[in-house]
Amino acid sequence: MCESINRMVRQSVRLSTSEGVDLANAWVARLAHSVGARALLIKGAALHRLQLRQPRASSDVDILVLPGDFAKVCQALIGAGWQERRVSFLLKAAPNHSRSFIHADWPCDIDVHSHYPGFLADPNTVFDTLWARAKIERFAAQDCLRPDRPSSALILALHSLRSTEDSARHRQELSELYEAPFTPAEHAAIGMLAALTASAEPLDAVLTTLGVDALPPSVPAGRPIREAWRIQVGLDGSTMGTYRWVQALRTAPLAQKPTVLWRAIWPTDEDLLLIRPGLPLNPRARNAARRQRLLKGIAALPRVVQAAWKSRRQR
Repeated sequence: MCESINRMVRQSVRLSTSEGVDLANAWVARLAHSVGARALLIKGAALHRLQLRQPRASSDVDILVLPGDFAKVCQALIGAGWQERRVSFLLKAAPNHSRSFIHADWPCDIDVHSHYPGFLADPNTVFDTLWARAKIERFAAQDCLRPDRPSSALILALHSLRSTEDSARHRQELSELYEAPFTPAEHAAIGMLAALTASAEPLDAVLTTLGVDALPPSVPAGRPIREAWRIQVGLDGSTMGTYRWVQALRTAPLAQKPTVLWRAIWPTDEDLLLIRPGLPLNPRARNAARRQRLLKGIAALPRVVQAAWKSRRQR
């Protein structure tokens, strides 16, 4: 099926984005199955179908895979002609939970996730918990697996919480989630899932607003994952880049630390254009942008240190 769809896309009139997203959901689910990977389609159109938010136009497909299957699903995409979206040195150097792929013949990205930020339990435990409750969803006449309604509500909440300070859309999605109807059984399931995935702490305010009684954690939250989440939700978009550079420098092998530090201070032309695509081509403008970026990064350092210190005190 995967190759036949690829041929159809190449030979036909170009798909619209909505058509491509629907077809890509079915295609990537079948691709993951073909390489023996366990995978769940997350977010996207299913959230509207589940009455968790209003309809939204999507430009990508998100698929969560068992962490041990992450590499082979990514390799299968590459083998099918997809290319990893160009990313900056920082995104390559910093720990990341996902990879984004594009294809010249498809109008949408495919984002492959090895885990989902905000679920603080071991990623394998989280996946198994979501997998045990998975339901069938039809995309392009294909049966695919996605998390059930309570699980999807948690994923939507975690996704929106990561940037509510900077994104009106995410604030709106949270508001729509709060207005969604839930049965008593679903309320109980949400509380249980928050405990099983160690997401009750990140979702404390959400659970309270939904009227869900948070249960004691069933599994311990991993300390590095928990601290990273606490720091991220304590920062806004203007300081997140600085935090990620600090993380990249911390986790880099000793021999690579000087390179990471230099790239943080003085990015290459390629990285600069990925950050600011409309930047003029002349060296003077680029060097001015580098200096401006460096000053902003230095100014953000105290807030990053403060967020890290606050997180450590909450252990």
